[in-house]
Amino acid sequence: MKDHNFSFDELTRFSNSDPYHSVPQHHKNLFEQLVQRERQLRFPAVNNDVGSMLAFLMGMLKPKTIFEMGSGYGHSAFWYFVGASSSLEKVVLTEKREDLKEVFEELPWPVNWKRKMDYHQGDAFEKLSAQDGLFDFFLVDGVKGDYLSFLQMALPKLSPKGLIAIDNSYWRGSFLRKQVRERKASAAKVYELHRWIEAQRDYQAVFIPYVDGLTLIRRRD
Repeated sequence: MKDHNFSFDELTRFSNSDPYHSVPQHHKNLFEQLVQRERQLRFPAVNNDVGSMLAFLMGMLKPKTIFEMGSGYGHSAFWYFVGASSSLEKVVLTEKREDLKEVFEELPWPVNWKRKMDYHQGDAFEKLSAQDGLFDFFLVDGVKGDYLSFLQMALPKLSPKGLIAIDNSYWRGSFLRKQVRERKASAAKVYELHRWIEAQRDYQAVFIPYVDGLTLIRRRD
């Protein structure tokens, strides 16, 4: 049987075309407005395939509590609620960029979603340190050089059956090149992140080659 030739761009287009209709019809308006804000602001948001995976994971985990580092105007939160609106009790969103909280507030969130979201315009580390209790899911998606420090802070606050997702963990692969690591502190930090995860014995991790990479981490049984 002959191999089929296809390009990465074609694969990406199919992966992001919502082939399994994962956005419920009654949430299409909100989703379209989120996409519109992404285009207007040129702010990086999760792609549809990553979002669909988040919703899929939420459906399995049925988390009560979520903490997100680097929330933008809430695009990822949309997928949390699509996947697990009935189980969610608290979703903490954090974003350093000062103009995005206003965008978040203007979006037509369902009332039962909005009352469960705590949007913090400011530092994710400060917000997490002030939180009591454990979280069932973390999404790490901010400044790449902060990933390891945030992960180390988040792990003690992860519930026994919880999950941590690190978005864009491949970082275009630049951290794999020694000459780049020597020149860029951020590349060196991403390299250190992967080496640190690899050394952990109490946690299990898997790398998923979605877009720019997604790393999932959970406690070992």
